[in-house]
This record gives sequence, C-alpha cells and structure tokens, in this order.
Amino acid sequence: MKRFFVAVVTILLLAGCHVELPPVEEGYFAHGYFTVDSPNKAALSPAQLRALTEWFSRRQSGWLFRIEDYALDTCLVFKHPHNKITWVYLSGNQLWVRDRMKLLTGDERAELDAILR
Repeated sequence: MKRFFVAVVTILLLAGCHVELPPVEEGYFAHGYFTVDSPNKAALSPAQLRALTEWFSRRQSGWLFRIEDYALDTCLVFKHPHNKITWVYLSGNQLWVRDRMKLLTGDERAELDAILR
C-alpha cells in the first residue's frame, strides 16, 4: 500500500511539471487584470500568436505546481477551438498558467516582453 501511495504521489507531481498550450485561435493582453470585454486589452497579432505558441511549445516542461497569491504585471488570454480559454499571468520572473508556475530567466522574460511589444 505504501508503494502504491508513493507511486500515485510521484505521478501527480510529475504531471504538474508540464504545461501544453492547445492551438490558439486568437488572444489578448493587458498590463494588469482585465475581463473579456475590458477596453484596456489589446488583441495579439497573428505574428505574436505564432511567436507565443512557439515560445510555449519550447517550454512545456519545468513547471511547478503552486497555489498562492501573486501580483501580476501582464495578463494574457488565449482562445482555443471549442470555446476553451487559457489565462496566463506574468508576475516579475514568474509565469502562471492555472496552478502551474514557471520561473523565467531574464532572457526568457525579455523574449516575452519583445513578443508583446
């Protein structure tokens, strides 16, 4: 029984270390919080969506499971097929997707900032 418990915990921990972004149809971003109909959001261009999709595909692993509060500085929302939505939050060198967090290097953060300009 103990081995079973250890195996289940290990699988759950490993499952939390991976984030895969489904195909993106459109997206928006804003500095700070916004809602779907907020006037302070900006649409992401097709080039930005391609760059962000590629950026996320190269960084699917290395995520940590975390549940905590954070003060975001940039918010992204991606719309996927079948009306699915992914909210992404940047807070300093932390990138949040749901309850997954990835610590960014300075170069990774600079790359994201360049994509969003």
